Amino acid sequence: MSGLWTLDRIFRLFLAFLVVGVSLWLLQTLSEVLIPFVLAFLIAYIINPLVTRVQKYVRSRSLAVFLTLASAALVLGLLALLVLTPVHSQMIHATQLITRAVTDVNFSEQIAHYLPAPIWNALRAQLAGDNLISLLTNESALDWATKALTKVIPSAFSLVSGTLSLLLWLAGLTMILVYLFFMLLDFDGLRKELTNLIPSSYHASAFSFLHQFDLAMSGYFRAQAFVSLINGVILATGFTIVGLPMGIVFGLFAGLLTMVPYLQLASIPLAALLVLLQSIDHGQPFWQVALFTLAVYGIMQFIEDFITVPRIVGNASGLSPVMIILALSVWGKLLGFFGLIVAIPFTCLVLAYYRKMLAERKAAESTVP
Repeated sequence: MSGLWTLDRIFRLFLAFLVVGVSLWLLQTLSEVLIPFVLAFLIAYIINPLVTRVQKYVRSRSLAVFLTLASAALVLGLLALLVLTPVHSQMIHATQLITRAVTDVNFSEQIAHYLPAPIWNALRAQLAGDNLISLLTNESALDWATKALTKVIPSAFSLVSGTLSLLLWLAGLTMILVYLFFMLLDFDGLRKELTNLIPSSYHASAFSFLHQFDLAMSGYFRAQAFVSLINGVILATGFTIVGLPMGIVFGLFAGLLTMVPYLQLASIPLAALLVLLQSIDHGQPFWQVALFTLAVYGIMQFIEDFITVPRIVGNASGLSPVMIILALSVWGKLLGFFGLIVAIPFTCLVLAYYRKMLAERKAAESTVP
């Protein structure tokens, strides 16, 4: 056997694969319990700099955490009050348009002038499906939200009752808030405690690894999440002004896609369909509505490229778009919904460890005479 594949090296490789396999199995098994914790950690990671800044003025860390969370809750509550009514009316309007597209012959023929027959027939069949119509109705919105929220409530609560009651809603949200509060209360102290658990001989290596991880996370997750939020608000506002059906929901969705650079281009086919419905419904020229919609995309892209990204992201090195899409696909396949949540942090963790290994090997090679 060559010097490269020694028995010790093979055993270490087998042990590493075994540890990874067992870890993935544990994560998949405990995913429902871990989801609230991971969500709270990601939120804490994003807003911890804000808490630290508030702490400079109030001195008390607990008071800074309380003021930050209370302010965030107040802002979100006010936004919900402002947005719920127009979102509700937009959803009703979108439902009416889709119903007309399926049942109204004249409306359907006007759409068919813009789309090839095979595409329109296939699209019409999808629009006629009960799933889409029911999703847009107000009655099913609560059911959809209920199913989504059950993902963030541990299975221990699911065993108590087969249906999600108001009490369980409050319990699940309270659990996330409790996690979030205590994480923010001693976020920096948690780092120090973890560092103290590492033997002193490995401190330098551990610090280098954590630094690489923090660079990747701050370069992508924290900064890009804030940029995507701004993009979503810009698009939702612009699409509402243009008059697109579901302008607010679609704008926020397209803004969320900007978490992966340039992925918002995937929303353009749906935007074209909404433009078509809007132009026929109001008797406006298609090119005119399309031009206004593209202008909204252009304004958002200009603000992102020349204002938000330079000021918020700066020169931080994040993940490439290809790496992000691959990470979401792989971790989502391995761990399902939980994998989509942890895809970026886990990928940053793996890349940080890989870069640390490369740096150590390069340093070792440079010392060889």
